[in-house]
Amino acid sequence: YAVSFGTNLLENLARLFGWTVDQRNPIPDLHATTAGSERYVLSVLVLLLTAAAFRLRSGGLLRSGVAWWWLAVLPVLPLPGRTYLHYLYVPLAGASLVAAALWDAALRRRAARRARPAAGEARGHWVAAAVVVLVLALWSDALLSMRLDLRMTNVDWPLDPVLRKSEIARRGIGDVRAALAGRKARVLILIPAAISSDVNLGSGQFSKNTPIKRYALESVLDDGRSLRAQVANAESVQFVHDYEPGHEGWECFLSLSDSHLVPLGAVPAAHAEYIVSMLRANLPAAALDYAQKAVADRPDDPALRPLLERAFAATPR
Repeated sequence: YAVSFGTNLLENLARLFGWTVDQRNPIPDLHATTAGSERYVLSVLVLLLTAAAFRLRSGGLLRSGVAWWWLAVLPVLPLPGRTYLHYLYVPLAGASLVAAALWDAALRRRAARRARPAAGEARGHWVAAAVVVLVLALWSDALLSMRLDLRMTNVDWPLDPVLRKSEIARRGIGDVRAALAGRKARVLILIPAAISSDVNLGSGQFSKNTPIKRYALESVLDDGRSLRAQVANAESVQFVHDYEPGHEGWECFLSLSDSHLVPLGAVPAAHAEYIVSMLRANLPAAALDYAQKAVADRPDDPALRPLLERAFAATPR
Protein backbone atom coordinates (compact mmCIF):
# COMPACT_ATOMS: atom_id res chain seq x y z
CA TYR A 1 0.00 0.00 0.00
CA ALA A 2 1.42 3.33 -1.07
CA VAL A 3 1.07 6.34 1.24
CA SER A 4 0.59 9.90 0.03
CA PHE A 5 -0.27 13.13 1.83
CA GLY A 6 -1.49 15.11 -1.17
CA THR A 7 -4.94 15.83 -2.55
CA ASN A 8 -5.82 12.16 -2.08
CA LEU A 9 -6.46 13.03 1.59
CA LEU A 10 -9.34 15.30 0.58
CA GLU A 11 -10.56 12.84 -2.01
CA ASN A 12 -10.65 9.93 0.45
CA LEU A 13 -12.22 12.12 3.15
CA ALA A 14 -14.95 13.31 0.79
CA ARG A 15 -15.60 9.80 -0.45
CA LEU A 16 -15.86 8.19 2.99
CA PHE A 17 -18.06 10.98 4.32
CA GLY A 18 -20.32 10.77 1.27
CA TRP A 19 -20.69 7.03 1.72
CA THR A 20 -21.42 7.49 5.44
CA VAL A 21 -24.47 9.68 4.85
CA ASP A 22 -25.66 8.00 1.63
CA GLN A 23 -28.94 6.21 2.35
CA ARG A 24 -30.23 6.27 -1.23
CA ASN A 25 -27.72 4.55 -3.52
CA PRO A 26 -27.62 0.72 -3.36
CA ILE A 27 -23.97 0.75 -4.53
CA PRO A 28 -22.43 3.99 -3.23
CA ASP A 29 -18.91 2.66 -3.89
CA LEU A 30 -19.62 1.93 -7.55
CA HIS A 31 -17.61 4.95 -8.70
CA ALA A 32 -14.20 4.78 -7.06
CA THR A 33 -13.18 8.42 -7.49
CA THR A 34 -14.42 11.73 -6.14
CA ALA A 35 -12.87 14.38 -8.33
CA GLY A 36 -13.10 18.08 -9.09
CA SER A 37 -14.97 20.52 -6.86
CA GLU A 38 -16.95 17.70 -5.24
CA ARG A 39 -13.97 16.61 -3.17
CA TYR A 40 -13.42 20.13 -1.84
CA VAL A 41 -17.09 20.82 -1.10
CA LEU A 42 -17.55 17.61 0.88
CA SER A 43 -14.21 18.00 2.64
CA VAL A 44 -15.03 21.55 3.76
CA LEU A 45 -18.48 20.39 4.87
CA VAL A 46 -17.16 17.59 7.07
CA LEU A 47 -14.56 19.91 8.58
CA LEU A 48 -17.22 22.53 9.38
CA LEU A 49 -19.46 19.91 10.96
CA THR A 50 -16.56 18.66 13.04
CA ALA A 51 -15.73 22.17 14.24
CA ALA A 52 -19.38 22.79 15.10
CA ALA A 53 -19.58 19.57 17.11
CA PHE A 54 -16.66 20.64 19.29
CA ARG A 55 -17.31 24.39 19.56
CA LEU A 56 -21.03 24.39 20.22
CA ARG A 57 -22.51 23.37 23.52
CA SER A 58 -22.94 19.80 22.45
CA GLY A 59 -22.97 16.85 24.78
CA GLY A 60 -20.20 14.35 25.21
CA LEU A 61 -22.04 11.75 23.14
CA LEU A 62 -21.93 13.92 20.01
CA ARG A 63 -18.24 14.76 20.45
CA SER A 64 -17.44 11.11 21.16
CA GLY A 65 -19.20 9.99 17.98
CA VAL A 66 -17.40 12.57 15.84
CA ALA A 67 -14.04 11.69 17.39
CA TRP A 68 -14.75 7.97 16.90
CA TRP A 69 -15.51 8.51 13.19
CA TRP A 70 -12.36 10.57 12.64
CA LEU A 71 -10.04 8.22 14.54
CA ALA A 72 -11.37 5.29 12.52
CA VAL A 73 -10.93 6.92 9.09
CA LEU A 74 -7.58 8.62 9.70
CA PRO A 75 -5.46 5.47 9.11
CA VAL A 76 -6.88 4.96 5.59
CA LEU A 77 -6.97 8.57 4.36
CA PRO A 78 -3.32 8.55 3.10
CA LEU A 79 -3.90 5.47 0.88
CA PRO A 80 -4.22 6.73 -2.73
CA GLY A 81 -6.69 4.75 -4.81
CA ARG A 82 -7.35 2.30 -1.97
CA THR A 83 -10.62 3.47 -0.45
CA TYR A 84 -13.24 0.76 -0.01
CA LEU A 85 -16.69 0.64 1.53
CA HIS A 86 -15.63 -1.85 4.19
CA TYR A 87 -13.30 0.80 5.61
CA LEU A 88 -16.49 2.28 7.12
CA TYR A 89 -17.36 -0.71 9.32
CA VAL A 90 -15.80 0.90 12.42
CA PRO A 91 -16.48 4.59 11.53
CA LEU A 92 -20.21 3.88 11.13
CA ALA A 93 -20.36 2.97 14.82
CA GLY A 94 -19.20 6.51 15.58
CA ALA A 95 -21.73 7.89 13.10
CA SER A 96 -24.49 6.02 14.96
CA LEU A 97 -23.44 7.79 18.18
CA VAL A 98 -23.74 11.11 16.35
CA ALA A 99 -27.25 10.19 15.16
CA ALA A 100 -28.23 9.19 18.69
CA ALA A 101 -26.87 12.45 20.12
CA LEU A 102 -28.79 14.52 17.55
CA TRP A 103 -31.99 12.59 18.31
CA ASP A 104 -31.53 13.17 22.03
CA ALA A 105 -30.83 16.88 21.51
CA ALA A 106 -33.98 17.27 19.41
CA LEU A 107 -36.08 15.67 22.17
CA ARG A 108 -34.50 17.89 24.82
CA ARG A 109 -35.26 21.04 22.83
CA ARG A 110 -38.83 19.88 22.31
CA ALA A 111 -39.26 19.18 26.00
CA ALA A 112 -37.77 22.55 26.96
CA ARG A 113 -40.47 24.38 25.01
CA ARG A 114 -43.19 22.77 27.12
CA ALA A 115 -43.96 23.87 30.63
CA ARG A 116 -45.19 20.45 31.64
CA PRO A 117 -44.39 17.22 29.78
CA ALA A 118 -47.41 15.31 28.55
CA ALA A 119 -48.24 11.96 30.10
CA GLY A 120 -46.60 9.07 28.29
CA GLU A 121 -44.43 11.39 26.20
CA ALA A 122 -41.23 9.54 27.09
CA ARG A 123 -42.80 6.26 26.03
CA GLY A 124 -43.81 7.85 22.72
CA HIS A 125 -40.22 8.92 22.12
CA TRP A 126 -39.04 5.34 22.54
CA VAL A 127 -41.75 4.10 20.18
CA ALA A 128 -40.77 6.71 17.59
CA ALA A 129 -37.10 5.75 17.89
CA ALA A 130 -37.96 2.06 17.46
CA VAL A 131 -40.04 2.84 14.35
CA VAL A 132 -37.19 4.87 12.82
CA VAL A 133 -34.71 2.05 13.46
CA LEU A 134 -37.10 -0.54 11.99
CA VAL A 135 -37.75 1.53 8.86
CA LEU A 136 -34.02 2.10 8.38
CA ALA A 137 -33.33 -1.63 8.76
CA LEU A 138 -36.01 -2.55 6.20
CA TRP A 139 -34.71 0.09 3.79
CA SER A 140 -31.13 -1.13 4.23
CA ASP A 141 -32.26 -4.68 3.50
CA ALA A 142 -33.95 -3.49 0.31
CA LEU A 143 -30.79 -1.63 -0.74
CA LEU A 144 -28.68 -4.76 -0.14
CA SER A 145 -31.07 -6.85 -2.24
CA MET A 146 -30.81 -4.34 -5.08
CA ARG A 147 -27.04 -4.30 -4.74
CA LEU A 148 -26.86 -8.09 -5.10
CA ASP A 149 -29.23 -8.19 -8.10
CA LEU A 150 -27.86 -5.37 -10.28
CA ARG A 151 -25.88 -6.59 -13.31
CA MET A 152 -23.85 -4.82 -15.97
CA THR A 153 -25.52 -4.08 -19.29
CA ASN A 154 -22.98 -5.26 -21.89
CA VAL A 155 -21.19 -8.01 -19.99
CA ASP A 156 -22.39 -10.66 -17.57
CA TRP A 157 -20.78 -9.25 -14.41
CA PRO A 158 -22.33 -8.00 -11.17
CA LEU A 159 -22.43 -4.23 -10.88
CA ASP A 160 -21.24 -4.53 -7.28
CA PRO A 161 -17.42 -4.09 -7.47
CA VAL A 162 -16.73 -6.61 -4.70
CA LEU A 163 -19.03 -9.28 -6.13
CA ARG A 164 -17.68 -8.57 -9.62
CA LYS A 165 -14.10 -9.32 -8.63
CA SER A 166 -15.15 -12.45 -6.78
CA GLU A 167 -17.17 -13.78 -9.72
CA ILE A 168 -14.48 -12.98 -12.30
CA ALA A 169 -11.90 -14.81 -10.19
CA ARG A 170 -14.21 -17.77 -9.59
CA ARG A 171 -14.88 -18.20 -13.32
CA GLY A 172 -11.24 -18.10 -14.40
CA ILE A 173 -10.01 -20.30 -11.56
CA GLY A 174 -12.82 -22.81 -12.02
CA ASP A 175 -12.28 -23.11 -15.77
CA VAL A 176 -8.53 -23.72 -15.42
CA ARG A 177 -9.01 -26.21 -12.58
CA ALA A 178 -11.58 -28.17 -14.60
CA ALA A 179 -9.46 -28.18 -17.79
CA LEU A 180 -6.27 -29.32 -16.08
CA ALA A 181 -8.10 -31.99 -14.05
CA GLY A 182 -5.20 -32.39 -11.68
CA ARG A 183 -2.46 -32.36 -14.34
CA LYS A 184 0.60 -30.19 -13.71
CA ALA A 185 0.96 -27.57 -16.41
CA ARG A 186 2.20 -24.11 -17.20
CA VAL A 187 -0.77 -21.89 -18.04
CA LEU A 188 -0.85 -19.24 -20.78
CA ILE A 189 -3.94 -17.00 -20.78
CA LEU A 190 -4.61 -15.11 -24.00
CA ILE A 191 -6.69 -11.92 -23.73
CA PRO A 192 -6.53 -10.61 -27.32
CA ALA A 193 -6.01 -6.86 -27.42
CA ALA A 194 -7.30 -6.75 -31.01
CA ILE A 195 -10.84 -7.71 -29.99
CA SER A 196 -10.92 -6.46 -26.39
CA SER A 197 -12.87 -3.40 -25.27
CA ASP A 198 -12.61 -1.62 -21.96
CA VAL A 199 -15.65 -1.94 -19.73
CA ASN A 200 -16.86 1.14 -17.90
CA LEU A 201 -17.05 -0.31 -14.39
CA GLY A 202 -19.58 2.34 -13.35
CA SER A 203 -22.14 1.47 -16.02
CA GLY A 204 -21.12 -1.90 -17.43
CA GLN A 205 -20.97 -0.57 -21.00
CA PHE A 206 -18.05 -1.05 -23.35
CA SER A 207 -15.71 1.90 -23.79
CA LYS A 208 -14.18 2.20 -27.25
CA ASN A 209 -11.05 3.97 -28.43
CA THR A 210 -9.43 4.00 -25.01
CA PRO A 211 -5.65 4.64 -25.23
CA ILE A 212 -4.83 2.08 -22.50
CA LYS A 213 -6.67 -1.20 -22.21
CA ARG A 214 -7.41 -2.60 -18.76
CA TYR A 215 -7.95 -6.33 -18.47
CA ALA A 216 -10.22 -7.15 -15.53
CA LEU A 217 -9.28 -10.84 -15.36
CA GLU A 218 -5.56 -10.11 -15.33
CA SER A 219 -6.02 -7.51 -12.60
CA VAL A 220 -8.32 -9.63 -10.42
CA LEU A 221 -6.01 -12.65 -10.64
CA ASP A 222 -3.04 -10.41 -9.73
CA ASP A 223 -1.09 -11.29 -12.88
CA GLY A 224 -1.69 -14.99 -12.20
CA ARG A 225 -0.64 -15.15 -8.55
CA SER A 226 -4.18 -15.78 -7.32
CA LEU A 227 -4.66 -18.52 -9.89
CA ARG A 228 -1.49 -20.29 -8.77
CA ALA A 229 -2.59 -20.00 -5.15
CA GLN A 230 -5.96 -21.61 -5.90
CA VAL A 231 -4.84 -24.19 -8.51
CA ALA A 232 -1.76 -25.84 -7.05
CA ASN A 233 -0.98 -27.82 -10.22
CA ALA A 234 -0.67 -24.61 -12.26
CA GLU A 235 3.11 -24.31 -12.03
CA SER A 236 3.34 -20.98 -13.88
CA VAL A 237 0.78 -18.48 -15.15
CA GLN A 238 1.37 -15.83 -17.78
CA PHE A 239 -0.97 -13.42 -19.58
CA VAL A 240 -0.45 -12.40 -23.21
CA HIS A 241 -2.45 -10.06 -25.43
CA ASP A 242 -1.21 -11.04 -28.88
CA TYR A 243 0.85 -13.71 -30.57
CA GLU A 244 4.09 -14.30 -28.73
CA PRO A 245 6.82 -16.76 -29.74
CA GLY A 246 7.92 -19.52 -27.42
CA HIS A 247 5.85 -21.09 -24.61
CA GLU A 248 6.26 -24.57 -26.07
CA GLY A 249 4.08 -27.04 -24.19
CA TRP A 250 2.19 -24.42 -22.20
CA GLU A 251 -1.57 -24.98 -21.86
CA CYS A 252 -3.25 -22.03 -23.56
CA PHE A 253 -6.64 -20.57 -22.58
CA LEU A 254 -8.66 -17.96 -24.45
CA SER A 255 -10.43 -15.36 -22.27
CA LEU A 256 -13.99 -14.58 -23.31
CA SER A 257 -15.65 -11.21 -22.74
CA ASP A 258 -17.26 -12.43 -19.50
CA SER A 259 -13.86 -13.73 -18.22
CA HIS A 260 -14.64 -17.41 -18.70
CA LEU A 261 -11.61 -19.28 -20.07
CA VAL A 262 -11.79 -21.67 -23.02
CA PRO A 263 -8.96 -24.23 -23.34
CA LEU A 264 -7.16 -24.11 -26.69
CA GLY A 265 -4.76 -26.97 -25.97
CA ALA A 266 -1.00 -26.90 -25.72
CA VAL A 267 1.28 -24.57 -27.67
CA PRO A 268 2.01 -24.70 -30.63
CA ALA A 269 -1.27 -26.40 -31.64
CA ALA A 270 -3.13 -23.74 -29.61
CA HIS A 271 -2.13 -21.08 -32.17
CA ALA A 272 -4.08 -22.83 -34.91
CA GLU A 273 -7.02 -23.40 -32.57
CA TYR A 274 -7.16 -19.70 -31.77
CA ILE A 275 -7.25 -18.74 -35.46
CA VAL A 276 -10.07 -21.24 -36.04
CA SER A 277 -11.96 -19.76 -33.07
CA MET A 278 -11.68 -16.25 -34.51
CA LEU A 279 -12.96 -17.43 -37.89
CA ARG A 280 -15.90 -19.21 -36.25
CA ALA A 281 -16.69 -16.04 -34.30
CA ASN A 282 -16.76 -14.07 -37.59
CA LEU A 283 -13.68 -12.07 -36.64
CA PRO A 284 -11.56 -12.62 -39.78
CA ALA A 285 -9.40 -9.50 -39.29
CA ALA A 286 -8.28 -10.71 -35.87
CA ALA A 287 -7.69 -14.19 -37.27
CA LEU A 288 -5.63 -12.80 -40.18
CA ASP A 289 -3.47 -10.60 -37.96
CA TYR A 290 -2.69 -13.47 -35.61
CA ALA A 291 -2.10 -15.94 -38.47
CA GLN A 292 0.37 -13.61 -40.18
CA LYS A 293 2.42 -13.26 -36.99
CA ALA A 294 2.28 -16.97 -36.29
CA VAL A 295 3.37 -17.95 -39.82
CA ALA A 296 6.19 -15.41 -39.74
CA ASP A 297 7.48 -16.98 -36.54
CA ARG A 298 6.72 -20.62 -37.45
CA PRO A 299 6.90 -20.89 -41.28
CA ASP A 300 7.30 -24.68 -41.16
CA ASP A 301 4.12 -25.33 -39.14
CA PRO A 302 1.84 -27.22 -41.59
CA ALA A 303 -1.37 -26.19 -39.80
CA LEU A 304 -0.83 -22.45 -39.92
CA ARG A 305 -0.45 -21.60 -43.62
CA PRO A 306 -3.84 -23.04 -44.70
CA LEU A 307 -5.45 -21.09 -41.88
CA LEU A 308 -3.66 -17.95 -43.02
CA GLU A 309 -5.14 -18.41 -46.50
CA ARG A 310 -8.63 -18.96 -45.02
CA ALA A 311 -8.34 -15.82 -42.89
CA PHE A 312 -7.08 -13.82 -45.87
CA ALA A 313 -9.98 -15.00 -48.02
CA ALA A 314 -12.52 -14.21 -45.28
CA THR A 315 -11.21 -10.72 -44.55
CA PRO A 316 -13.01 -7.90 -46.43
CA ARG A 317 -10.74 -6.13 -48.85
